[in-house]
Amino acid sequence: MHHFRGILKEGSEPRLDPANVYIEYLGPQDGTRSNWNGYLLVPDASAVEPGVLYTLELSDGRSGDLIVDRLVPDDTAPGRLRAIFYTETPLA
Repeated sequence: MHHFRGILKEGSEPRLDPANVYIEYLGPQDGTRSNWNGYLLVPDASAVEPGVLYTLELSDGRSGDLIVDRLVPDDTAPGRLRAIFYTETPLA
């Protein structure tokens, strides 16, 4: 997994700023289909909601839409959560 920073938005409103995101690429990055997934580190369960469409804007200029699937405990930091997501658009 690759670590990035950016901003997670719901519509035009920031939900996480900064957003710490870990991305796994699932094939060629040609911009034609969704081919990435991963998780966001979140401080608590109120930071994001499962089933909601968010836009992730990375600090390197790329962006894509994602949906949080579920929240699970982060095994590297007690009290912190991982928001596991799947994607709706390519990361471009």
